[in-house]
Amino acid sequence: SKGGKHLSPRAFDDLIRNVGAGHDLVDAKPTASRPADICDADSDVLLIDCRNTYESDIGYFEGAVRPDTRSFSEFPTWVEKNRALLAGKNVAMYCT
Repeated sequence: SKGGKHLSPRAFDDLIRNVGAGHDLVDAKPTASRPADICDADSDVLLIDCRNTYESDIGYFEGAVRPDTRSFSEFPTWVEKNRALLAGKNVAMYCT
């Protein structure tokens, strides 16, 4: 399995500023059922909020895909169901 790269806080901050640029999510709540609504087709970076729905409802980074899971144990199933969304993307994830 190919592992990921840990980003410094500064590098992650730069990443989320670029991913969120140009996305207006005030009226659109990104969810697992509507990830295409917030995924820029030209971007090779996909930001995923790995927290549960309760936590991400409180706040999330603009441009992040929210898998709508109740616990992290549901995340692998979400990944399997969304392989097409993830294919060819550099995936950045965050949780608390």
